[in-house]
Amino acid sequence: MIAGLAALALLVALVYGIKSYAEGERKAGYDQAVAEYTIKVNDAVAKYRVLEKQGAEAQAVIVAKLNKDKVNALAKKDNTIAALRSGTLILRDPNSTACSGTGAAVTGNTSGSVGVTGGQLSDELAQFLVTEASRADKIVLQLRAAQQLLIEDRKICNGEH
Repeated sequence: MIAGLAALALLVALVYGIKSYAEGERKAGYDQAVAEYTIKVNDAVAKYRVLEKQGAEAQAVIVAKLNKDKVNALAKKDNTIAALRSGTLILRDPNSTACSGTGAAVTGNTSGSVGVTGGQLSDELAQFLVTEASRADKIVLQLRAAQQLLIEDRKICNGEH
């Protein structure tokens, strides 16, 4: 009986040992898979951080250009209005001989009406037209910047950057 109990104890120890070994192997395999996955995730995160940085840099360049262009457009508008006020720039309606306030032609003629036909626009109307043209120019600048942002974003997403 003692031999039977010893054999049973040996069998239980053997089963427990095999089970422990199998669990250890399974856990080791799981730990290795987790470690490999963690490395892959960290590599992907690092890659996308680089792409995000490139995108931010491209956006900063585009926004800086947009802001510079806006300042230049504002200065151009202010210079044009100053020229209108000083009389060095005259806006005329080529379809009328008196200022009717419809349509406009820009002339840089500073000598009055020599060689120019049409009625001169009032200062208020001329300033209004210049201001609206400037507003339209700013919208065009913003649309170009937005388009450039999309182009740069697509380049980064497609791996072209």
